[in-house]
Amino acid sequence: MIAASFWSLLAPVIEMSERAGKTAWIPAAIGFLSGGLFLFIVDKLLPHLHLGLPISEAEGIKTSWQRSILLVLAITLHNIP
Repeated sequence: MIAASFWSLLAPVIEMSERAGKTAWIPAAIGFLSGGLFLFIVDKLLPHLHLGLPISEAEGIKTSWQRSILLVLAITLHNIP
């Protein structure tokens, strides 16, 4: 995921912003850090289940969602970038 993020998102931003001057890395750094912050917040808020654990040990906000809903949520979060 890190390689995909770099080659698909960060490298093109750096390349496009090089024409702006010495601070070409600032837009890429802001995007990278804000994406990391977003994922950190989502990890703390949304319910998620680790492999092999029962649904009663889900992390995040307690919910009665089924495993299938949690799976769809995980797939959606991985496709946001």
